[in-house]
Amino acid sequence: MIRRRKFPSSSGFALLEAVIAVLLTAVVVAGLFSVILTSFTTDTRSDARQDAGLALKMASDMLRSHVAAKSDDVPPNAADDCFPADPLSQKNRTDVSCLLKSEYFPKLPVDTKLYYTVTQSEPDKNTGLSYTAAEFELVLPDEKK
Repeated sequence: MIRRRKFPSSSGFALLEAVIAVLLTAVVVAGLFSVILTSFTTDTRSDARQDAGLALKMASDMLRSHVAAKSDDVPPNAADDCFPADPLSQKNRTDVSCLLKSEYFPKLPVDTKLYYTVTQSEPDKNTGLSYTAAEFELVLPDEKK
């Protein structure tokens, strides 16, 4: 059996114990820091996602109102400046990002773009009727195509 000699002047921790304590503290602090940063980022993203959904709904409603208002007695609104004169005749992807320049969407990034594309269905064989649909696309700056 090997005996260790005790030094009366040595008190405290061994070097290995100190290194292990520092490593454990670093792991705990890094984990807490990661959780705190993730919670801030998640709130910001969910707010922007919620504003994006509201913007799409508003743009869809404004296009519907703009197309339905055929008479001259309807007062102008923000859609009159954004949509072309005949919005359903546009066959390409049309930029209507000016609808997003509003105090209603403060969480959306500045460079967010809003587009719509009009599609026309083939006429039905029995009724001869076809429908026109507008599909909206919201592009946030970090996912531009």
